[in-house]
Amino acid sequence: MQIRREEEIDRARDPSKGPHKILEETEMAKMLQNEIQILPADQREVLLLSKYSGLSYDEIVQIIDTTPAAAKQKAYRAMLSLKQRLKNYND
Repeated sequence: MQIRREEEIDRARDPSKGPHKILEETEMAKMLQNEIQILPADQREVLLLSKYSGLSYDEIVQIIDTTPAAAKQKAYRAMLSLKQRLKNYND
């Protein structure tokens, strides 16, 4: 997952966000990308398909040949892992 250049430009053009806020958001996005790459491959795959590609679990099940319960469990574990790791950045 990469931050799209257009998204960075849009954020920079938002007059309600100062340079500090833009830098903070950019850094957080980079940390999130790094943490996603650390996830186990099966969790990362389901997370990216569900949260970033917007696919339903029914669609994901067909793509990765698993059960809906397994797909949901992998997404849950991925989100829980990310939440725990990123919590350290906010402390």
